[in-house]
Amino acid sequence: MFVGLGEMEASYFADKLSIFVALGPVIDIPNTEVGLLKFITNFYDVVADTCWLFGINEFLGANWLTTEATELFCTYLTELCELLIGIFTTSETDLDDNDRFEVYMGHEPNGASVQQLLHYAQNIREARF
Repeated sequence: MFVGLGEMEASYFADKLSIFVALGPVIDIPNTEVGLLKFITNFYDVVADTCWLFGINEFLGANWLTTEATELFCTYLTELCELLIGIFTTSETDLDDNDRFEVYMGHEPNGASVQQLLHYAQNIREARF
């Protein structure tokens, strides 16, 4: 909805919505250890421009290629699978809920929108709440 409001005229939504209620970010994450977010933060403009140029709206969404690649890597190349997981997680395992992690990983790859990742990167770059 935020992307839609940012890119379209508000009148577009006038006959489609009666009310829109949302909350802003509730966290401040300037000290994240997640490699993917650190990369996007450091190369924000390059990532944003490249995604826009090539029409990329989703990162690692579930499709034949990512599903088959994930199964292949995690079945036969477990070290590579663990390395890939390390890009999306931190090394502070005492903060993790292992039961939930198994549920999350059961849905991989599930992807994320590019706008969502850029939003996180903006939050990290601003370093303010």
